[in-house]
Amino acid sequence: LATAPDVFAATLLGCAAGNHAWFDAIAQKAADAATPAVRADVLARVIAGVQAAPEVENDLPRARLLARLLTRLFRAEIAQLDGDVLRRLSQIDRDPARVVAAILASARPDGARLVDVAALAQSTNPELRAAGISLFAQRPLDDLVADLDAVAAFLSADAKEPREAARPIAERIGRERPDA
Repeated sequence: LATAPDVFAATLLGCAAGNHAWFDAIAQKAADAATPAVRADVLARVIAGVQAAPEVENDLPRARLLARLLTRLFRAEIAQLDGDVLRRLSQIDRDPARVVAAILASARPDGARLVDVAALAQSTNPELRAAGISLFAQRPLDDLVADLDAVAAFLSADAKEPREAARPIAERIGRERPDA
């Protein structure tokens, strides 16, 4: 599994909910033995597989197990998700997109450009929107001050949730950084 990203990703996508301590152990060993490039490839393949297979998302126990496995096995890769990945994910309109939302919610807040997080927070999918808002709310104040256009995008979003999340942050910027 550590040298075959297609097999590793297919194995993760095929996991079924239940008590699979043996599977967790094998997946952990394979992830630990894989090179960073293979790990990133596996994560990309699993995300693409989830997007292409609504049966994965609609099977809640399976989706939760997969989200738990991915966030544990690929934390470093998730933290480095780039803007292109976030933009593609923000365009998913299928509901529930649980796995992708769980992956994004666990990402390091400063792992992507703020403008891409803003796009995610304006997704029509409520779970992806919540993941984007969560990433936005965790951003360091310096990042927010450095990209006031993205903060403005939150404040002027069509959806109510991003606007509500941005108000206290904008007030904080005004209080703590009046020169911004």
